[in-house]
Amino acid sequence: MNGMTKSLRMAMSIMNDIGGMQFYLPKGDLLKRVVNKIDIYTDSYTMGTQQLAIKYGVSFKAIILVIKSVKQAMKEYEGK
Repeated sequence: MNGMTKSLRMAMSIMNDIGGMQFYLPKGDLLKRVVNKIDIYTDSYTMGTQQLAIKYGVSFKAIILVIKSVKQAMKEYEGK
């Protein structure tokens, strides 16, 4: 199954489940930020903070804060 087929199946599923309803669908800005933070955290296992800062176009301090916040969120989720 290729990407287009998956996309069409997903669209059909959404249309079947919520088609005709009125609801608020926010922009994907928050989701993009969350995914970006997770990507940074995942890459931190194989890359240094300087490399991450260059790759993601953010400061060294921002990388440190992201890694710290993701670790904290994981601890809270796991109940530690």
